[in-house]
Amino acid sequence: MATSCDADLSIEDLPPLPSPQRKVQRRQEWLGCALVLGITTFLVGVTHAVSSIQDLSPTFIWTCRGCIYTEALLALCCLVGLMLADPGIIQRTPETCSPIPAQVRELLLRGEQAVENVTDGPRSFCVRCLVWRPEKATGGFLNPLLSKLGGLQTKTHHCSICQRCVVHFDHHCSVFGRCIGAGNIGFFYGLILLGSMGALTSSLSTILALSLTWDLVREKPEIYVPICVLLGLYCCRRPLRSLLDL
Repeated sequence: MATSCDADLSIEDLPPLPSPQRKVQRRQEWLGCALVLGITTFLVGVTHAVSSIQDLSPTFIWTCRGCIYTEALLALCCLVGLMLADPGIIQRTPETCSPIPAQVRELLLRGEQAVENVTDGPRSFCVRCLVWRPEKATGGFLNPLLSKLGGLQTKTHHCSICQRCVVHFDHHCSVFGRCIGAGNIGFFYGLILLGSMGALTSSLSTILALSLTWDLVREKPEIYVPICVLLGLYCCRRPLRSLLDL
């Protein structure tokens, strides 16, 4: 039985939703997952290596390892949440489609597609998704807090890559291939926070371990390898950031 969303049209009669740019999304998804896994492996490896230096106390060793392993596990959980969570896509239902604006309905009946969105007070009708969307989205007990502290946007926007309208649209992340909205912005900020904490943990572990065992370090210069890698990544941070923005 057809689901009615208008007197002349049902949802089954509407044109299919626009197809996402899957090639672009897949490339961005692989880049984001590889980046997170690579950075996590590197930071865990550096922290584990420097905490394996002889003459360090067990308390120092397990504190460093416990912190970095916990941060790595939480980062992986945030990555899974970011990739799987619904950012806030407006689904095509009888409630979101009705009523279809008269000018859009006439074009659809003639087999044509409208070009400009239709505005009706505080909401607008997306002529690509064929759904009504609020101009200022509300709802969710965390949304007011995220709006003030995390910069969560109140607008609804149609993403040109995902080809969907997203509530509380913040931006399309070109690293993870996902729209960032109310449903996953917590995971997004969590990844950034945990990455910073992991880098801090690894750096402090390296500095403290070297300062506590300086005489031993001078006898084993290979311990300097992770330090040189960290310094190299820091010096190349701007070219790497430019590469990720391509």
